[in-house]
Amino acid sequence: MRVYHGTYGGNGQASQVITHGGGFQAKLYFVGQYPSASNNQYRWLTGSFSGNNHGDFLTTGSGFSNNGQLRAFTPTTFTVAGGFNTNGVTYYYTALSVDEASLRVGYYAGDGSSPRNITCGAGSWTPDWVYIVTTETGKMNVHWPQPIAAYDSNLSGNPMASANWTANYVRGTHADGFIVGANLNTSGQGYYWFALKNSTGNVHVNKYTGTGADNRNVVMPDPFQPTKLIMMGRWTGSSTIISERFRDHSCVGDQSHQFGAMGAVPQSNQIQEFNANGFQVGTAQSINANGSEWYYLAFRDHDPNEYFSFDLPSHARALRNFYPVICSFARKTTPLTLQSLPLPFGMVGLEVLLLCLHRRERRRNLMF
Repeated sequence: MRVYHGTYGGNGQASQVITHGGGFQAKLYFVGQYPSASNNQYRWLTGSFSGNNHGDFLTTGSGFSNNGQLRAFTPTTFTVAGGFNTNGVTYYYTALSVDEASLRVGYYAGDGSSPRNITCGAGSWTPDWVYIVTTETGKMNVHWPQPIAAYDSNLSGNPMASANWTANYVRGTHADGFIVGANLNTSGQGYYWFALKNSTGNVHVNKYTGTGADNRNVVMPDPFQPTKLIMMGRWTGSSTIISERFRDHSCVGDQSHQFGAMGAVPQSNQIQEFNANGFQVGTAQSINANGSEWYYLAFRDHDPNEYFSFDLPSHARALRNFYPVICSFARKTTPLTLQSLPLPFGMVGLEVLLLCLHRRERRRNLMF
């Protein structure tokens, strides 16, 4: 899944079309302002929304919004207005690409049944993380995969209004999607969702237990350096939620933000930094209380063409000079020696060789 983090400046006009800078077809946008004038300045948009509609994300908002401040999804643009287009204000956004292996989005109409299986598109696909908003005021839900006895492994309808893990919202997953209960399947209401699935080196959902230690490095079982981290926890032996937090490109130093308190300045001693194999947390009780649990979603950009593409015209001569060597070396059928390299080799030839070296190493490690 491709991930791009960007910014735009509000211009105070009736609306503004923002073109994301990732160079790919997007499937989901997160947009936020922090610090902000209100506590619900973090929202999301997919092609499932129509008209002026979009969703609040882990904030004190109503969950579903039709005020048009974030609207008009296309794979390369989104439109902002009002509180998301204030003149002189900097806004931060994240674009996630079309990738059926890692990300799926959708909509279902409530029918009143419980439990109900929701299918996440074609093929067998079990999500590791699900987020839902509904046209029914005051209900939104996030599902984490780790079971919590008596709470159906899910968060309450409005995480800021009812700060407890609560049953009968998202009740779990099945082979082709997720399961909802009566609180997320009211007849006559609409439900918008997006779901993520673990993908090596790209998307990772997991949990850790607090120790209270300062500068604690949390090593993820899938060790990579995230560019965005979203988490929430629960106190030891309790259903009470510990405040939801995130860190991304808007943070400097050891800063991170709290969802639902976007009007406050970024906080230190929480999510302090991203590491090559995970992230670091401080001593704050809200992020590392001894014995309590935190559930996190981490992701970063993964470009499948990153290591295997080059500009053909500029490399044509190098390819012609030692194409046979490159092919046999990439297949590991011949050893690489200085004598085997055609001359003149040059910088262009070196670039192509390095691509092949990386390709052979990745093949050895079964990473592509």
